[in-house]
Amino acid sequence: MKKSIALGMLFAALLLAGCATTEYKAFEGKGNVIDGRGGTKVVVDSMEIWDNGELQNLSIHQSVYQLWYLGSRATTLGEDFPFVKEALELFPTVNALPRADQRALGAKVLSTELATQECSS
Repeated sequence: MKKSIALGMLFAALLLAGCATTEYKAFEGKGNVIDGRGGTKVVVDSMEIWDNGELQNLSIHQSVYQLWYLGSRATTLGEDFPFVKEALELFPTVNALPRADQRALGAKVLSTELATQECSS
């Protein structure tokens, strides 16, 4: 009797788990787009890298994040890529660090850049 109840519960659990679905949706918002006047770009790892043209100025946060992102993926992107070279000047060892240390280095550089900006203002 116990065996048939356990078997029935297992069957019901498997039946319910088989019906589960996950729906992924892209997030969109007004603050995510940087408008400019056009130019040329390269798409690397689903990230647009504009190398020619006139864009809005990036904030310090955006600039540091972009360089951190490129530096942390230098091995994948190729260290000869011009923007990766620039990123590695600011983050020379980031691609060799564990993920948590990469984030900590990004936060440290951002703090330094923000402090530098405040001093020059």
